[in-house]
Amino acid sequence: MRQHAVLLAGLAILGLPGPRPTSPPPAPPIAVVVHPDNPTDDLTLEELRRLYLGRSTTFGDGTSVVLLELPGLRRAFYKAALGMAEDRVRRHWVTIAFQGDLAIPPREVTAVAAMLSEVASTRGAIGFLASTDADESVKALTIDGLHPGDAGYPLH
Repeated sequence: MRQHAVLLAGLAILGLPGPRPTSPPPAPPIAVVVHPDNPTDDLTLEELRRLYLGRSTTFGDGTSVVLLELPGLRRAFYKAALGMAEDRVRRHWVTIAFQGDLAIPPREVTAVAAMLSEVASTRGAIGFLASTDADESVKALTIDGLHPGDAGYPLH
C-alpha cells in the first residue's frame, strides 16, 4: 500500500496522470422467469407491467399468477418494467388492498437460490433476477420478443 502511495506521489511530481479510475462493469440485464411448464414464452412490456401492478392476475392458460420480487433488483426492475419508483409501487399496492381488490402483491424472496427454488416449484410463479443467475430450473421469458442479451432488451 505504501509503495502505491509513493508511486502516485512520484507521478504527481512529474506531472504525469495517475491510474484512471475504472467504472464498474454494467449490471447484467434482468431476466423474468417462470415455472418451466408455464406455456408463456413471451410477454410484452405492457403485459409484464399489468401483472406487477395487479391489473392481470392470471396467465393466458388461466393459471393464477404468484408475483415474486428480489430486493436487490427491485428498484431497477420497477424503474425499467413499470416506469415507477419502488415507493410508488408500494403505495399502489396499498391502494389496491384498501379497495378490496383480490390481486396479491409481490412477495419478497430474499436470495437468488430461493427465487429459483420458488419459481421452479410453483406453476404460477413469476419473478425476476439477474440474467446471469437464471438456470435450467426455470424458464426465462422474452420481453417484446427480445432475450436479455439482445440489443433493445428493456430490462436493464
